[in-house]
Amino acid sequence: MSEIDLIAGREDRPLTREEIERLIVQVGGSDKLNLSGQNLQGINLVGFDLSRANLSGANLRLIKLSKANLRLIRLDKANLTGAELTGADLTSANLIRANLNGADLNGANLNGANLNGSFLGGAKLGEANLNEANLNGAELIGTFLSGAKLGGANLSKAQLSGTDLSGAKLVGANLSKAYLRATNLNNANLNGANLNEANLREVDLNGADLSNTKLYGADLSGVDLSGVNLSGAKLYRANLSGVNLSYANLNGANLSKAILSGAKLYRAILDGANLNGANLYQANLNEVDLSGVDLSGVDLSGVDQNRVDLSDRIRNTTTPKFGRFFSFLFPK
Repeated sequence: MSEIDLIAGREDRPLTREEIERLIVQVGGSDKLNLSGQNLQGINLVGFDLSRANLSGANLRLIKLSKANLRLIRLDKANLTGAELTGADLTSANLIRANLNGADLNGANLNGANLNGSFLGGAKLGEANLNEANLNGAELIGTFLSGAKLGGANLSKAQLSGTDLSGAKLVGANLSKAYLRATNLNNANLNGANLNEANLREVDLNGADLSNTKLYGADLSGVDLSGVNLSGAKLYRANLSGVNLSYANLNGANLSKAILSGAKLYRAILDGANLNGANLYQANLNEVDLSGVDLSGVDLSGVDQNRVDLSDRIRNTTTPKFGRFFSFLFPK
């Protein structure tokens, strides 16, 4: 019989704070406390020390754990729906497949936490520390992550539609194959992030830093990228059809085989960019300097040649596909 079974008259009611304190003394510390599968619904554990405790599969709905010490705690498959965890320390916590829908984690420390496959729909994680956290395959639909720190975090295949990541710091984060449709990334820092094959349709990237990002095969069709820093970005085979890249910084960007049909590149900076094999059909290249740009095999059909700046430096490349209207620019 366990210590929990000895609590008189408990039946299925939630444990109390006093009972948990007593259990910790009996077992010799929170690191030896096993409350897996237990009912702790709605109890007040504000500022409590449950570091290294085992609460796997426990019912923690509406629990109050603000500013609690939950370092290295086991909360895998636990139900934390609507839990209050503001300012809690969840460093390196195990939250695999935990249900955190609607939980308040504003300002919480989840550095290195494992949230693989967890549910965070509608949760609040403003200014939270999620550096190096594992959110692979996590569901974060409509989640509030404004100003959150996600440097080096793994968000591969995560569901992030409608999420607020404005001002978030995602330097070096892995967002490959993530679903980011209609996500707010206003002023977010994505320097060096991996967004390969990510769905970025309808995303707000106003003022975002996308320098040195990996965007192989990413879908950015129709997105407003005007003035965005994409210097050094790798956009190989990316879908940029209908994108607004006016005044965007694409210095040294790799746009080879990218789809840019109907894109607006008015006054975009393309110094040293690679457009080898790109599709620029009916793109707006008004006042764009393409001197020194690799245009090998580029489809420039429908582009207004009177507004394109082409220097002799590209004459040594394979002739771009201007169509008959532009053939005079590249005489054989």
